[in-house]
Amino acid sequence: MASESYLLAQLSLDAAIEVDDYILNRNLPHLKMNHDSKNIKGFVGILNSYKLGEKGALSSQPNFYLPLARAMGFGSDKKLRDTADVALEMKLLSMDLISVTELSLDKLTSLKQFLLEASREFEADYLLIPHRAA
Repeated sequence: MASESYLLAQLSLDAAIEVDDYILNRNLPHLKMNHDSKNIKGFVGILNSYKLGEKGALSSQPNFYLPLARAMGFGSDKKLRDTADVALEMKLLSMDLISVTELSLDKLTSLKQFLLEASREFEADYLLIPHRAA
């Protein structure tokens, strides 16, 4: 999982940069940005490749879900108790990422913040540093 966590940290960070490009382009339309979104598409592919069961404890799942769940709950009042909660959030996140060009500025900003937090959580997992309390 260590090298996978490193790659997921980098992919999350690169996807956040792409989302930030969309934010900049919306605020400064005269800028010419490259919007191939390969990192966003890559993150969606990862989300879709990890399938959670309907019910169960997060601690019984592969390590991918714990950093992701921490990032989903960071700075929010969401209580992600089991795999069903995380599975729903993963589906919603995937839908937002797929429609990134159509999202409001507020939603884009939230999405960028989530991706940055996901990158930090995957990096912490890679470095074996205890996660920050949400």
